[in-house]
Amino acid sequence: MHRPPIFLLFIILVLAAVPDAEAGRLYARRPGTASPVYNLTQTEVHTRTTIRNILAVTHVDETFHNDQAAELEGFYVFSLPEGATVDGLWMWLDGKRYTFMVKRKEEAQQIYDSLQENHIGDPVILESMGANRFQIRITPIHPNDDRRIELQYFQVLPVDADGFVRYDYPMNMSGYQGTGVGKLDIEVALDMDAPIDRIETNFDDRPMMQALTPFSDRHVNVNLNAENVVLAEDFTVEYRLEGWADSLFALRHSDPVAADSSTFLLWFPDTIDVSAYAKVDFVFAIDASGSMTGLRRGMVMYTLQRILVRLMRYDRFAIILFNDGMQRFPADTAMAFASPESIQEALAFLQERYRPSGTTNYQAALEQVAPSALRPEAHHRCVFVTDGLPNVGATSVNGLLPYFMIKNRLTSFYPLTIYTESIDVLSELARLTGGKITALEQGMDIDDALERLSFDFTSSTVMQAMLTYPEGVVDAFPLRPLLEVMPARMTGAGRFPAPVQGPCTFTYTLPGIEIQTQDTRTLTLDNNPDELVQVSRYWAALRIQQLLDQLRDVTDSTEIKEAVIRLSEKYMILTPFTAFIIYREPDDPGGGLAAGELAAAEELQLVQNYPNPFNPSTSIRFFLPYRGSSARASVRVYDVLGRLVRILADDLDAPGWQTVTWDGRDDAQRAVASGTYLCVLSFGGEQRVITMTLLK
Repeated sequence: MHRPPIFLLFIILVLAAVPDAEAGRLYARRPGTASPVYNLTQTEVHTRTTIRNILAVTHVDETFHNDQAAELEGFYVFSLPEGATVDGLWMWLDGKRYTFMVKRKEEAQQIYDSLQENHIGDPVILESMGANRFQIRITPIHPNDDRRIELQYFQVLPVDADGFVRYDYPMNMSGYQGTGVGKLDIEVALDMDAPIDRIETNFDDRPMMQALTPFSDRHVNVNLNAENVVLAEDFTVEYRLEGWADSLFALRHSDPVAADSSTFLLWFPDTIDVSAYAKVDFVFAIDASGSMTGLRRGMVMYTLQRILVRLMRYDRFAIILFNDGMQRFPADTAMAFASPESIQEALAFLQERYRPSGTTNYQAALEQVAPSALRPEAHHRCVFVTDGLPNVGATSVNGLLPYFMIKNRLTSFYPLTIYTESIDVLSELARLTGGKITALEQGMDIDDALERLSFDFTSSTVMQAMLTYPEGVVDAFPLRPLLEVMPARMTGAGRFPAPVQGPCTFTYTLPGIEIQTQDTRTLTLDNNPDELVQVSRYWAALRIQQLLDQLRDVTDSTEIKEAVIRLSEKYMILTPFTAFIIYREPDDPGGGLAAGELAAAEELQLVQNYPNPFNPSTSIRFFLPYRGSSARASVRVYDVLGRLVRILADDLDAPGWQTVTWDGRDDAQRAVASGTYLCVLSFGGEQRVITMTLLK
């Protein structure tokens, strides 16, 4: 292959609810219990991936088998590549395909738990676990029976300095199951806007398994098929387009109903010669607390050795061991060039001095990074190796982020975690500083993971990179200059209410040089409803990340969370505040309760209206539990003196979540004055009240 991978789509099955879980497995247990834990066998995998330029949409259809004599609940926890977004979930039961619904996370969890408890609906739920980790729960999986699940996600693919785009699909079954997958069928369809100059896979030497079918110079299908096989490697496709460095590739998607919702995904690759500015200064901060003994210590020693030998001769490095005290190589604030002699001295230092004990203090470690003699013309990167959260010093993103501003430069953060369940803080710090997190888990190929990590180390980047769009583009990303970006990977997204044609400019600076450089190409955007809907969903994912960033700086996050939920529901993508859920209603309930009714929560709920304050209208969301056929609910608005203003809903009896809208008018359709009003939800002898503010 031309280059080592940048990202690897790998399965991480480590879940607190499933103790002592190893990587690479779908686990199951008896519903309502913590153990014993069983491994389910993967019997069939059918995958279809569509790649347009650098946008890949992967649809996975998997069947799992329960060979136990007991009914089980499955737990499938996995990680996706950095920046990937989940946008689909389906299940098959009795030959029928059921489609997911987007629900608020708490609501979806209530529905799933209630259906599981009542043994109806055969529910499946998909939730975000943070830091690009996800969990699917499936119940029931009957004895000696199969469950078939489909999952879909999309991603913008990584590109190397030579223009090779790389797609990885996980097939490594080592540590997953001893028996082979009954049937493995993978299709990757490449559909490009320029001729494909070159295409390679890591299965090119196995023609009995792989077939490559060119339909034209821009359209190629790659198929991989196998039966009863246990593979110890992933499937990788690399390709390069003709004239890629001087082109501007724009994918468009337009909603045929909403004319103002056209979106685009832009790839503005460039072959900027940054070889003279490729110097990197690394500070390796190594957790030497008491938990890093035994296997973890051995992994640290091996990991550092493998990373150090990958550094370039003009790179420099230092090592900090942190716990209750600090030890450093070289001494004081010096940095060592990555020569074979210095690397051997560093490894000898680790062998002699790395004796884990004491506490974990991120803050103290980062305070030791700042005095390092970092070169102003070099990239600054902190590789941070740990196995857990700090128990001393600052622990939050906001508390730790200032320590990465060193010598008026933001140092890129590359956390490398070892058997760590909670990585949200480290992942967020990496994203905010332009770095990347690498999670080492049981069952992983460590060398492969380190190859992916060191690929970023050897890829030269530019600073303060920004795309400027022609007039007519709105809600565009990136919003601000990127800290670091590899020129070949420069991408953007935005909306265009009407067709656009004009100059698009890529500006940047090189490390240690303040002069700004720019490159301009013509961008043409027109309505094209036939492009992948994931173009719009990619824009929505960027907008959601922008809102999530704002959450760190506010105390009242209700409006931001509601905005995230609305985007999730509109664009059908998973977020931290929503979940995908599927369940089936009985074909013949026989006068009994439907699955949706039984899924109702026990508590009456009235959510704060949104927006609030509002003008001219606001939405009011509430939840009605099942209370029998005679129970009725009403939603009414009163002024602060207790006078009835408006009956928004009356005689409601359907359980579940519902929403009503108040347009700021009374029952006679007269606009009411600015001020505070009370919304009262009454149901079955209970009441819930919220205050609402109308501002004109």
